[in-house]
Amino acid sequence: MADVKANIRNWLIKLFISSIQHVSKDDNRLEIIRWLELSRNVLASDVSQKEKFTQLYALMNARKTAQIVINSVVDGVKNYKNADLPLAVKVSIPVTLLAMPMIGGHGAGIAAFGSAIGLPVFVLFFLGVAGITSVIEAMASPDAKIFVMGTAAIIASDVVLRHIKTALDDGIQGPPREPLRAEMPEDEAGIRATLSAMSPTKFEEHVMSFFKVIDPLAYATKPGIDGGIDGFVKHQNGKLIVVQCKHYASDNPVGRPAIHQFRGAIDENEAWRGYFVTTSYFTHHAVKSAEHSKKMKLIDMDGLVSWHKNAPNFQD
Repeated sequence: MADVKANIRNWLIKLFISSIQHVSKDDNRLEIIRWLELSRNVLASDVSQKEKFTQLYALMNARKTAQIVINSVVDGVKNYKNADLPLAVKVSIPVTLLAMPMIGGHGAGIAAFGSAIGLPVFVLFFLGVAGITSVIEAMASPDAKIFVMGTAAIIASDVVLRHIKTALDDGIQGPPREPLRAEMPEDEAGIRATLSAMSPTKFEEHVMSFFKVIDPLAYATKPGIDGGIDGFVKHQNGKLIVVQCKHYASDNPVGRPAIHQFRGAIDENEAWRGYFVTTSYFTHHAVKSAEHSKKMKLIDMDGLVSWHKNAPNFQD
């Protein structure tokens, strides 16, 4: 039961992070932090469960930004059957998450499952003081700790990502970095020039930002020794995508040795698909080597420019 609760809490963390990432204004983020602080104080108080429920609802109802965030989380909870969770966890959600705080008698949690009033408050009850504190600390940190913490939590609990956790803990790949889309001009020449002028680190973060459309927690690995992988993504099909980025000059192509190494990284990480992205191009031998793996996709400068004009298709 403890493991089930932990998995549900990690899942809620992911839902919160995904919702908060869509809040762009600092003032709104501060409002969310303040709301969470007040909600934590209510949960830590000595009043009755019923009074806590009333106070939490009042706090939430008075803040528009908080409503947007919690409603997004609640939508995810209501659609738990479609979530990427083990079956045992899905089965336990109604009786574990929603029936824990018994407000007004036995079974009130289950009754609140479809309630627009009850469910948001029950989510806060389930997170508890410690869970809300973790979210506050992550949001208040200036160094993208919210992303790092949330990603680490998902890796720790996800059956597909768990096998890469040891490498992260050992520092081979280091803490994940948040993908950040760079500002780009609209014309093709400007896009090419901007991409060419990026640092390798910024290039990796920029490339990984395209993958956030399929996974809000797509992340770039620590610069440096990365075992041939610069980013990981969890596809909607539940499988892993790995990404390798090479920021090369236009006259410095990617050769067969780099492709061979990446093929090994795809197999080692049991990935469903591997994307090799570069600002240059691939040699003939590199292309032939990639054809030996049905899992590998090669994206050169021309392909990358097209990503900026039309959203890439990651479904095939």
